[in-house]
Amino acid sequence: MRLKVSGAFHSPLVARAADRLRPAIERVRFVEPLAPFMSTVTAKIEPAQRLATLLVDQLTAPVRFTQAASELIRSGASTFVEVGPGNVLSGLVRRIDRGVKTISVNTLDGLDRAQEALSR
Repeated sequence: MRLKVSGAFHSPLVARAADRLRPAIERVRFVEPLAPFMSTVTAKIEPAQRLATLLVDQLTAPVRFTQAASELIRSGASTFVEVGPGNVLSGLVRRIDRGVKTISVNTLDGLDRAQEALSR
């Protein structure tokens, strides 16, 4: 699904930004996450040793959000939490599968409500 956006995000046109980000990301020591990490670059669960590469690659690679979300749903995910301004990704997830629950968090109060909802 193509989205209308205001810039050349996630494309080769931002390769210079990726080149500048790479040294900073390479200094970070990543550990295995507590929950599986689904990459929207590969649409696969990825281990910690791939995170640095994927974080840089995501600047220039197409976003495979639909494939990644679909794979998570096939794997049993039933609740998606979007953290940040707006709720565009929550809407996209609902378009993929109306049966999943989405929670949008864009304030600290929202974070408390999300934590409460997830604990039920």
